[in-house]
Amino acid sequence: MNNCEVFKLCREITLWRALILGEPDYAENVRTAEGPFWCPDSIEDCPRRKEMLGYTPEQIKERRETYQKQFEETSLYRQMGLDPFENVGETVDDLLLKSFGGSDDF
Repeated sequence: MNNCEVFKLCREITLWRALILGEPDYAENVRTAEGPFWCPDSIEDCPRRKEMLGYTPEQIKERRETYQKQFEETSLYRQMGLDPFENVGETVDDLLLKSFGGSDDF
C-alpha cells in the first residue's frame, strides 16, 4: 500500500470517527481539507498511518464496514434522544423498547 492509499484511508477513517463522535464540523473540515494538513500528526508520527501500512485489503474493508456500522448505530441512538456512549452494549431492540417505555418482561 502506498502513501496516497494510506492517506485516503486515514482520512476516511478519521471522517467516520468524527461522525460517530457527533462532531459534524470537524467531519466537514476533514472531508473538505486538501493534502495532509487536516491531520494533527506528522506523517512520520501518525499511529493510524503506521497501523494501516500493515493492513491487508480484507482488514481495511472490515475496518471500513465496522466504522460505517458504528456510525449508523450512533445516528439511530441520537435520533432516539439517547447518548450512544451511555448505552454501549445494548442492542438496538433494547433501546427501541426503552424509548417507548416498554419492558422486555412479557
